[in-house]
Amino acid sequence: METIIKWNADLFGVEIQTNNQHFVISGQPSMATSWHEAVRFFKENKVWQLPTRDHLKLIAEHIDEVNTLIRENGGCKIQGWHWTADEYDEFCAWTVLMNYGLTYNLAKNLDVYVRAVSAFQN
Repeated sequence: METIIKWNADLFGVEIQTNNQHFVISGQPSMATSWHEAVRFFKENKVWQLPTRDHLKLIAEHIDEVNTLIRENGGCKIQGWHWTADEYDEFCAWTVLMNYGLTYNLAKNLDVYVRAVSAFQN
């Protein structure tokens, strides 16, 4: 299956589907927060969650198309470093630089952007 990328009006975000992944990245603005605050924020949420490294790397691979769809539908472009749900160790978690797809671990207490995803079962 090729990667399918389309606007999902119900969830106000970009839906991305591959053989292994199916999720929506929110069109709402990214928020800057610590990793711990992001985890707490999404802990009880039934629809939205903190994205995995795989989610963000796939988005970064298609960032121009994703941002075009977001802008066309009145959302806020994705750029900069974003937290993932994936921990590196007790003190650091993985981040992805959305413009280039680079991954790096940063101290969890730093304020880094977060953009929610809503994942579906494949």
